Amino acid sequence: LGNHDCPRSTTRFGSEAGSFAMNALLLFLPGTPLIYYGEEIGMLDNKGGMKVMSGQRDPCRSPMQWDDSNNSGFTSGENTWLPVNPSYLKGLNVHDEIKNESSPLNVYKKLVSIRKEYEELILWGSCEFIVKNDLLLIKRQLAQTALFLIINFTKVQISLNIEDLEGGLTTQELLCHHPNNDSTEDHTIIQAKGFLITLCNVIQFDNKK
Repeated sequence: LGNHDCPRSTTRFGSEAGSFAMNALLLFLPGTPLIYYGEEIGMLDNKGGMKVMSGQRDPCRSPMQWDDSNNSGFTSGENTWLPVNPSYLKGLNVHDEIKNESSPLNVYKKLVSIRKEYEELILWGSCEFIVKNDLLLIKRQLAQTALFLIINFTKVQISLNIEDLEGGLTTQELLCHHPNNDSTEDHTIIQAKGFLITLCNVIQFDNKK
């Protein structure tokens, strides 16, 4: 999603979709996920104060933001070659995000844990893209076990009956970014720019009968 020659995900897609949903999408797809440093904490491009900037390339290359100490803990030296993004003083750093359960860093750790737990399914399962009720659904399935990643890229909350996706299945919610208290047993509400990962046991019907 990101690299040293293009704007960071959070800069391109916004603080919610860029710091959370796009990381979920990356880790949900088959293949080897590659992440550019700082994407796991939602780092932003540093567009100001760079006298050594080269076009659009350098804003995404500012130093890693480890804590709120001098130079964001990146170096004990007096200066850095590229200036640190001042957002490190506002909680956008590793040290502060570790203490916040719903931070981009801790959500990223949960996504990695899900990928590890269902490694065989993620690596070898089928991959299907579905658009339903303005939601993007990515379905990964191996045998009768399926994982759904449901992303709401819109600016409004959307309701979805997950059990209708297969015509008959049982579900278990694994991770929900921005859970909604108005969700019911029959309908799950996906918040604006939020996502949900759910585990399903698919009921397969015998076509011979």
